[in-house]
Amino acid sequence: MMTIYQDEKKSVNNRLLIIILISFLFWGIAFLSGAQLNSWDGLTHIFFSKGYADNWWSVWDDRWYGGFNKASYPPLAHQLVALLIIITGKIELSYSIILWLFLTIFPLAVYRFSRVFINADGSLIAAFLSIFLPSIRVMTFVFGQFAGFASLTFLLLSISSYSIFMRQRSLLAGCVSVGWLGCVVASHTNTFFFLAPLLFVVTGLYLFNVLKISLKQKLVSNLIIISLYLLISAIIILPFWLWFLDYRMQTPIMHPSRWNLLSLVGTGIFRLYFLDMYDYLLLAYLVLAIGLFRDRSYLLLFFCFSIYFLLGLGGSTDLPNIVFGKDWEWLTYERFSVWASVISLPMIGYGLQSLQVPSLRFLLKVFVLISVLNAFIWLFNPSINQMTRQRMDLSSVYEVFNSNTQCKNRFLTLGFDYQLPEFSIYTNARTLDGLWHTARTDDFLRQSGMGSLDTALYWGNGENLLREFLARKDLVPARCIFLNETNLLNAMKYRTILIETGWRQEKIDGSLISYWVRSYEILAQENSEPKDGSLNLQILLWGILPIFNLCLTIFAEVVRCKVASCE
Repeated sequence: MMTIYQDEKKSVNNRLLIIILISFLFWGIAFLSGAQLNSWDGLTHIFFSKGYADNWWSVWDDRWYGGFNKASYPPLAHQLVALLIIITGKIELSYSIILWLFLTIFPLAVYRFSRVFINADGSLIAAFLSIFLPSIRVMTFVFGQFAGFASLTFLLLSISSYSIFMRQRSLLAGCVSVGWLGCVVASHTNTFFFLAPLLFVVTGLYLFNVLKISLKQKLVSNLIIISLYLLISAIIILPFWLWFLDYRMQTPIMHPSRWNLLSLVGTGIFRLYFLDMYDYLLLAYLVLAIGLFRDRSYLLLFFCFSIYFLLGLGGSTDLPNIVFGKDWEWLTYERFSVWASVISLPMIGYGLQSLQVPSLRFLLKVFVLISVLNAFIWLFNPSINQMTRQRMDLSSVYEVFNSNTQCKNRFLTLGFDYQLPEFSIYTNARTLDGLWHTARTDDFLRQSGMGSLDTALYWGNGENLLREFLARKDLVPARCIFLNETNLLNAMKYRTILIETGWRQEKIDGSLISYWVRSYEILAQENSEPKDGSLNLQILLWGILPIFNLCLTIFAEVVRCKVASCE
């Protein structure tokens, strides 16, 4: 009997290894296109990573907003890239490798997560399908939500270990689950919203089904593990929570994911934030809703999926306002669509195996197959969903920085949008702008309701706000401004504003970029937070705990798999 079990386990592990290898090759081909570097937030994550590579033992960065606190963004995912940058010296390559690594092991995390709900064969199907999940492509190659994806991978592993703790009462599994959750919050705090409903579902599965232990014992042990969750979440990124205590909510910034998507059917926004997220799996969900309704054991999971699906519709329903209150206007909602699609994978794996109606099972196979084929079409043209323009060559700008040191002290960009971080990645130049709006400290920007100054034309009152900013007397807005002139209409509007506020143009030869300068008769004082070069407790916690916890959790996971059957 033991031999049969070991043979089955070996067969499962071999098939899982093949799936991981397919994931490695699939994403490796996609990365050859370089599309991951043209995602909206990709360069922003590289910017953060470069900051840690340059100065690991600091929570302060001068390059954006005249200086901002790096503790405003959990560090683990960026620190992993930074460590590789230190080794390779290649900034963008290091980012691509770490993202590739997470995409490669994602099927493993999905398999472990699916085993909470379904058998090994169904979980292998879910793991295989996770490679081709439309929302993951959009998340990583379009939106560039690198840290969020890393956090999601860690969370699936945490839920898996938590379920093992619930079933087997394994203290080691409970500690591993707590460790993975520490990696979750150390990478991206908003992923925590994914946790509570899943904890409810997993706890519900085992609280009344495992009969060997009394309900009281189950509740006590569950309370202990949840208390450890809260403790590790508080300690591992303590500097973030200390920063958050003093944080004041800004005027909400418009984001398409909060719009009423159902009123935008037929538009690019509807396609990107809804259709591209699900592809033909939308029809698969309809089949599951009909077929799984007869199996009540999966109603809790389907209910959890439905909540995230509805939240992913943003302002199409009142649910975000009900769940998050007035703070709903600061969140973005495409991530809920990603989470909904991930939760659907165990249900799809189960449905492909166990749907009792042959016609429904056939339809489910058809829709899943079409979605996989679409993934291979995307593989050879990853820019098909791209929401950004092609990157510009900024070498001419770097020459200006070298010849005009005033620009390094204070510059602005206009019209470069997602490429704005590149100015600060490859130089140490400082700007009052940036793409991590949560970290802004300037009251004018915080109250503007505008994203970056660079994209002023895209905001309702952006042109007037940019004029007002450039005319400010309480600070030097910039010593030079770089203007992207590839879009002639936008460039003319920006030119008008610059001329009206006293700037004069200096053309860069052979480039579609111009830079503008202005002399100041009375220079306002340029303030930056005073920096103490000594290491304090916060800096030590920030620089040590996230990486240490990851290493310790991986070690504990390996030990657990050695001493117990690793499902």
